[in-house]
Amino acid sequence: MHVLMVAAENDALPNAKVGGVADVVRDAPKALAAQGVSVDVVIPDYGFEQLQREYIGDVTVIFRAQPQVLSLFKISDDNTHINQFVISHPLFSQSGSVYCNDEPGRPFATDATKYALFSAALCEALLQGLITRPQALHLHDWHSACVAVLLKFDKRYDTLANLHIAYTVHNLALQGIRPFKHDDSSLEAWFPSLGYNGQHLCDPRYPHCFNPMRSAINLADKVHLVSPTYSTEVLKPSNYQQGFFGGESLELDLQNQSAQGKVVGILNGCEYPEKNPEQVTLSLLYERIEHTLFNWMAKHEQLETSYYVAHQRMLQFKNTPIDGPLVTSVGRLTEQKVLLLCQQYGNALALDNVCEIINRF
Repeated sequence: MHVLMVAAENDALPNAKVGGVADVVRDAPKALAAQGVSVDVVIPDYGFEQLQREYIGDVTVIFRAQPQVLSLFKISDDNTHINQFVISHPLFSQSGSVYCNDEPGRPFATDATKYALFSAALCEALLQGLITRPQALHLHDWHSACVAVLLKFDKRYDTLANLHIAYTVHNLALQGIRPFKHDDSSLEAWFPSLGYNGQHLCDPRYPHCFNPMRSAINLADKVHLVSPTYSTEVLKPSNYQQGFFGGESLELDLQNQSAQGKVVGILNGCEYPEKNPEQVTLSLLYERIEHTLFNWMAKHEQLETSYYVAHQRMLQFKNTPIDGPLVTSVGRLTEQKVLLLCQQYGNALALDNVCEIINRF
């Protein structure tokens, strides 16, 4: 079986990781390859000119009513025999980072445009045979959703319409919502000649808006969530007051897909060294944290406040003796991750109660 993974991030390549999706796109192909599955991976080229790569060819797509030429490169992994593809265009690398921050009132505008162009180029590369046609497409998060939209609604890709599509939801809260029209970052601005079914693609809360996440959920043959438990939680509405993050307005679509047997939960895992795992001491951990912070600082001409605060906190922890258990967590400090810990439980915050229980041991 041959699978093509499509994503915005891939930690198999340098500086192409922001969150957990990059870990999955790095490790899942190796696990599949160990089971005899042939896997290719493709992401946008955020500036990989320094890597040894093979030029495959160019594709021309009509985007925003103008022809755009994009280049396809292959970066072979001799250790895993996985083909890492990147698609190059100035729009993908101009910011110097994976994602962009837009001004208030225009969420996702820059990123949605670049990932729509990336999706169009991928579909064209498949049509022209520059990338071997897979038996299944594995799309990750909203960034790759336009691939499903184009394959299902653009007649140019009718010969690809029967490709099986698996769609993995990594972060249901980020859906890439943009207008259908009347904006230079909108579905009809990107693809003015595309005929589409707005009922499948619109946002449940904002019917005049295109929702990439919802589109892929409705168009995919299988929808993956990141755990069996979470795959049932998303069938219920979110309740932020109680710290519950469920379907994030897409619960009815997920319920419909679940009723058809299309929703599955696959538990995220960790890849541990098979032999001689490294013993990481607390001092070594602090050393690595500081090294990482300095690398982040070096990428900016001016020191950002968040990095300075993080470094000062790290020094504070380093100089504080620890005579009890140490509990750590790796994640984003957003309500989606920590709201429940900030809720009142009795006369204190839930987090305070957790710390009190830990201190008893």
